Amino acid sequence: MEQWRVEPMLDFRRIEMSDFPALRKMYEKYGNWSCDCTICGTYMWRDYLDIRISLEEEKLIVYQQLDGKHLFYIPLMEDRIAGIREIVAYMKEQGEECYFYPVANEELSLFEEAGYRIETERDEGWNDYVYDITALANMKGKKYHNHKNHINKFNALYENVELLDIRDVEPAEYLQFLDDYVKSEHKKATIAKEENVKAKEVLSDLEAYGVVGYVLKVDGKIVGLEVGEILGDYYYSHIEKADKTYNGVYSKLVQLVSQDLQEKGLVKDAEDFRKYMQVQTIGHDKLNQLRHVRFFKDLDGLHAHMRKHADILRPKFELVLDTLDKELSGLGIGEWTKPHGGYFISFDSLDGCAKAIVARAKEAGVILTGAGATYPYGKDPKDSNIRIAPSFPTLEDLGKAAQVFVLCVKLVSVEKLLG
Repeated sequence: MEQWRVEPMLDFRRIEMSDFPALRKMYEKYGNWSCDCTICGTYMWRDYLDIRISLEEEKLIVYQQLDGKHLFYIPLMEDRIAGIREIVAYMKEQGEECYFYPVANEELSLFEEAGYRIETERDEGWNDYVYDITALANMKGKKYHNHKNHINKFNALYENVELLDIRDVEPAEYLQFLDDYVKSEHKKATIAKEENVKAKEVLSDLEAYGVVGYVLKVDGKIVGLEVGEILGDYYYSHIEKADKTYNGVYSKLVQLVSQDLQEKGLVKDAEDFRKYMQVQTIGHDKLNQLRHVRFFKDLDGLHAHMRKHADILRPKFELVLDTLDKELSGLGIGEWTKPHGGYFISFDSLDGCAKAIVARAKEAGVILTGAGATYPYGKDPKDSNIRIAPSFPTLEDLGKAAQVFVLCVKLVSVEKLLG
């Protein structure tokens, strides 16, 4: 396995409202679409989860504390693998195990590329639900059958219905609605109380949070309240409260808000999907070590298993190396290692070309490890090294990706040589 040394230089502090512009920039550029990676998601829960940030130019690392554990977000920076390593090194210095949360499924490969083995836990109670705005606006299809029934009941019962921009309503009116809602719910859980306190905090300073808000009225009375945040192409619902004595009010509120967002072009359409967020553990797990001992039994068992592993990896490495030899040998625009083991092929391009090659490949749909990932903090002084990790894709996908890679090397090299 590749060796590296990381000197963690993280300085954590509490989040301030003055951080909002920088946070918005980083969340829009590097966020993973979870509600945690939003301004309100971070700031509203800063006290309950003791959220802390380490913020530099083009680098944001966030952690929250839950059940006595430090849960780190995936680093928000260009070279996320270098960020992961820095977090792990930081927690090692603290003498604690390292956890990452929330982590989207497509981000799991980052840990493999960083050289770590991981354990995953799925907490269904903290799922994020992501919907197509068009589907919610129209409520078409079997999936939305129950919602449509609730809306039909609402429409049959109530006539004088209007959805208003929250900024067109007196603050005292919707703050009173929130107070009445809290009293009617009688929620005693600490997290529910904290949510209500922070909801009022946001509603008292809409402009500072930069949120979108709506009020639903029936016969001039507020029966529903919706406040959310737009980042990139997504709308994140942070506060959604309604008077449940009005039959179907929640479904009607969601539909009207979705219609307004769609009509104003504030968010783009997306396919329905549900993202499951997971807690990731990186560390020495004694139970997991016991599993390995019982599985391998002895050194011969370990060697036999690794030979099987090698049989899986060998054709992948051979495919990539054959492609590099056929397409780039003798051109003078790249050199590469031919490893007899391990998980990576180290490729050196012309100086000043690595980042451009990685960017070109990304535009073509091939995601590579960030340029310079083998250097401390990902800073390659020559901008020439790219670490190729062939282990994850299927052979078919790998063959296509290898062709894209060599084409990107040629294109960037020609541009470099022509000046």
